Amino acid sequence: MIDQATVLREWVQMRQTQEDVKFAAGPPSASQPRSLLITSGKGGVGKTTLTLNLAEYLHQQGLNVCLIDASSGLSHLDLMSGLNAYWNLEHVVSGSRKLDEVFLKTNSGLGLLTGLNGMAQVGRRVPQRILEIVTQLREKLSQYDLLLIDAPCGQTQLYRRLMNAVDAVYLVTTLESTSLADTYSLLKHLWPTLNKTTRLELIFNRADTDSAEQTFRHFKQTMQQFLRQEVPLAAIIPEDPNFSQAVLQRRPYASLFLNGHAAESMENLADRTSRLVSRFRFSDR
Repeated sequence: MIDQATVLREWVQMRQTQEDVKFAAGPPSASQPRSLLITSGKGGVGKTTLTLNLAEYLHQQGLNVCLIDASSGLSHLDLMSGLNAYWNLEHVVSGSRKLDEVFLKTNSGLGLLTGLNGMAQVGRRVPQRILEIVTQLREKLSQYDLLLIDAPCGQTQLYRRLMNAVDAVYLVTTLESTSLADTYSLLKHLWPTLNKTTRLELIFNRADTDSAEQTFRHFKQTMQQFLRQEVPLAAIIPEDPNFSQAVLQRRPYASLFLNGHAAESMENLADRTSRLVSRFRFSDR
């Protein structure tokens, strides 16, 4: 029996199919890409914009990156990249399109794949078709160093399993009280089931450094007191109106505003991410 999360879980972890339609875990090979999930406790925190631009900065540093839209709604990664994803993985499952037809390339050379969430939802109805597509995905994605996944918000079973399938998670929040409350609530509910080998770090987006550092200290104390856990701070990305300008032009901020107010912070985040990827690449999970 294949549940609704099988495609996401098994595809990301690159498992091998067995006769009973289960998958056996094994250490990653050199050809298997590492995976990083970017998520948030609520919408409207700039998660998708951050995902796209982090991918661009990583690409500029020499990593071969594929963007994955795993959101339950429309993440608009394609539109923000100057593309239009008319077809996605759901069309592959239905048989109306081939896998090569739904893989896109941005102008800078990033891979882009949409419709992953919808594909997982039909897994129970067409297991054999799903298994065939998972095998094709393994082959297609083996050319990449990193899969950067724009994940849905929420606390569903599918979401929890997806978080446990990746190497690392960036949890994006802002300084707004509602965003911080949703971030804490997400961690409170997910932490007991989170894979202990999954690296989880926090990003403050659209925030000034002093306020974010002070807020993080309070957040860290709350985590230690009530959850007995710690979440490292990966980055503080300052507010920069050029992000909005880049969205209007349907091009990544990273390719338009090399000296933008947030450029240095984004470059530092890319450096940190590259180090994480290198660590995962040479370790056996």
